[in-house]
Amino acid sequence: MLTWKQTTFEGVPNLEHLDFFANELEELELPISTQLSYLNIGYNYLKKLPTKIHLLEKLRILKIGGNNISKIPEEVVLDLDLKELEVVPNDLEVPPLSVCKRGRKAMRRYYLGKRSESKRVPRKKRGEKSKKMSSKDKRNLPRLSSSTSVDTYVATNNTIRVIFIGNAMMGKTSTIYGLRHCHLEQSSSERTSRHLGRTIGIEIHRMESNSEESSKTPLLLNLWDFAGQHVYHGTHEIFFSPHSLYVVVWNMMASSSERLHNCTSTETEKTLKEDIDLKIQYWIDCVQSSIPGAVILIIV
Repeated sequence: MLTWKQTTFEGVPNLEHLDFFANELEELELPISTQLSYLNIGYNYLKKLPTKIHLLEKLRILKIGGNNISKIPEEVVLDLDLKELEVVPNDLEVPPLSVCKRGRKAMRRYYLGKRSESKRVPRKKRGEKSKKMSSKDKRNLPRLSSSTSVDTYVATNNTIRVIFIGNAMMGKTSTIYGLRHCHLEQSSSERTSRHLGRTIGIEIHRMESNSEESSKTPLLLNLWDFAGQHVYHGTHEIFFSPHSLYVVVWNMMASSSERLHNCTSTETEKTLKEDIDLKIQYWIDCVQSSIPGAVILIIV
């Protein structure tokens, strides 16, 4: 096992290219004054990155795959102007491995979303209990209906799973409520008052189609409302499945109105692009990485 200390590099202050690939390194310290632009420390025995690596302003290529690293620090992903970042394979937990496999942009979206949510979403109060699935919702879980004929028995699956995903406070629960109660005449204040609570984990609702074409065999929609808080993002993909419709909900005004105030046209366009990348493209990547070719509907 090898350990390289910061003093080892004192004689090469203009070092630009450093390759420690497969050198059985167990620990590495780097000087922040170096001109390093390329660093390959892949396939060693490192359990963490050098503590000051995020201060290497000229670093553009970083390869750290094949170690025992469990966390890629936020500063490395957001503060460094990296053109290439290789982190897989590793025992990654933060960001989740599924995010890291999608590359540097997905990791940036993960940390930017986490940073913005930490400023916006209040912490859960101590002693507050999570909502449990009601007995009614349990009865509304997907099931098959069947029809019989004289000669054959035909089982018909008339149930469609619709998964609503998106960041917190984007209007997923309100959208589902509107779909389920669109036939009721209620004022906007009445509709809003029913949905002041935040979704915890996943809530499942059932909706039966009342169209004339489906009168013989009504279409059953199982609406899965996924919580948008960042703490739940890593578990959502467990419930993704083929033959489902994925609905990404984005409330443009709620997410951008504060930042768009007093912005120039150029700044407005940049802000909207950032929002689209963080709140729409992030979820599209999540779905497509788990279910390639999945049908995705975007509601703005």
